[in-house]
Amino acid sequence: MEGNTPIDALLEERQHLTARIEREREQLHRLRIVVSNLEQSVARAEGALSEVDALLGRHQRLRAA
Repeated sequence: MEGNTPIDALLEERQHLTARIEREREQLHRLRIVVSNLEQSVARAEGALSEVDALLGRHQRLRAA
């Protein structure tokens, strides 16, 4: 009755869990890269926004003078 014992069932379940964990760790790694890239993109956009705001502020001060 090989393959039908409780130990065999547990070993099979362990293999499934191990494979799932490996896939999910790989997915987590890819998602962390995506998050890092998004953080960098947002930081660049915020920097550009600050520059535009600074230019607009200067322009408004010059117009008011």
